[in-house]
Amino acid sequence: MGREMNANIVDRGSAPDWLIIAFGAVIAVLAFVNDTISTPWGIVVGLVVVVAGCYDMFQPSALAVLAEAVAGALVFALPWIGGFAASSIAWLVWAIGLLTVVSAAWSWASHPTN
Repeated sequence: MGREMNANIVDRGSAPDWLIIAFGAVIAVLAFVNDTISTPWGIVVGLVVVVAGCYDMFQPSALAVLAEAVAGALVFALPWIGGFAASSIAWLVWAIGLLTVVSAAWSWASHPTN
């Protein structure tokens, strides 16, 4: 029974979903590690991305992919929202936001119900 359950958990989700969850975790961790990123905004936006990725992983739908894309756009806007657009860390956050949106498009393309 334990092996069947573990195999089922490993088979859950696709690569884009796991990437989106990882991108959200990176944003949340960056808020703690880097003083430039506004800590409350970074944590909230990172958790929104993680929740959107988990939602798509366990309830795949067009709405879930839309939530991932909106979360990626929110990450992309984070440097302006958090007031650190002039710093060098903003480039990393913009790249993660763009990669999140691209991963959401990849997730949409890989769903069998499309």
